[in-house]
Amino acid sequence: MRAAVLSLMLTLVACGGDDAPPAVEAGSDAPDDVLDAPIDTGPPDAAPEAVLYASTATTLYRFDPLTFDLAKIADFSCAGEGVLNLAEDHAEQLYAVTTESLVRVDKATGKCTQIAKGQFPRALGFVPAGVLDPLDDVLVGYNGQQYVRIDVKTGQSTFVGALNPNDAGGSFDPSGDLVSIAGGKSYLTALGDPNTGDLLLEIDPATGTAKKRLGSSGRFGLVGVAAWAGTVFAFSSDGRVYRLGKTGLAAQLIPAISDAGADADAGVTDASTGLSFTGAAVTTRAPAQ
Repeated sequence: MRAAVLSLMLTLVACGGDDAPPAVEAGSDAPDDVLDAPIDTGPPDAAPEAVLYASTATTLYRFDPLTFDLAKIADFSCAGEGVLNLAEDHAEQLYAVTTESLVRVDKATGKCTQIAKGQFPRALGFVPAGVLDPLDDVLVGYNGQQYVRIDVKTGQSTFVGALNPNDAGGSFDPSGDLVSIAGGKSYLTALGDPNTGDLLLEIDPATGTAKKRLGSSGRFGLVGVAAWAGTVFAFSSDGRVYRLGKTGLAAQLIPAISDAGADADAGVTDASTGLSFTGAAVTTRAPAQ
């Protein structure tokens, strides 16, 4: 009896059932329908909230890129060190560099959680997944003209490239901040002419090299940069917010409403908030156009 059962089992294994899928040997080509089958990645990410974050040395603010409303969120718990700039990743986690540390920031309370002590780049931002890492956003910044990546778990910096030499028609020094959006371009405020104010440069996010000089703003101290739907916003050290125009097209800075009490229907103004901004950030998932 056992011999008969064993013989039947061996026959079924050797022949296979009518409903059994064809076997694919290791190292062989998989059937086309297997290769072309969609990968289930789950539901798409919800659209990010229309908000840019801005900082002074002591306080976190939110700025609506659609209405130009500016509102205080909270004072930083790390304000004793002085916040120098912000960066926000795909998951909308906010980070900051201070005069002494790299920290994570709670966007609701301003609480700082220290990652590492040390001196970190002031021109700071995330580049989207697929640029320097196939799966994750990477925090990058400029130490002078050197472009580095920063591990957000350890704070370790690694050299990537340099702003100069380049084919953008000049030699530049970072003056404020950088922003990079998935599906969009990457920008840096920089100095290159002694009398024309901060320049807006398009940079290569994979190397940090300047690709194109987009124009002079006519203003100095554009210390924070963020982008939304193709418009670059700059936050200045004298408490103003500016629109730099449509992504890749603007050469002339346009002042934007920058105080919470301004009337959006009255048109753009050059009103000062009375603050001194130090940086700005937006998620890499912000709309590119």
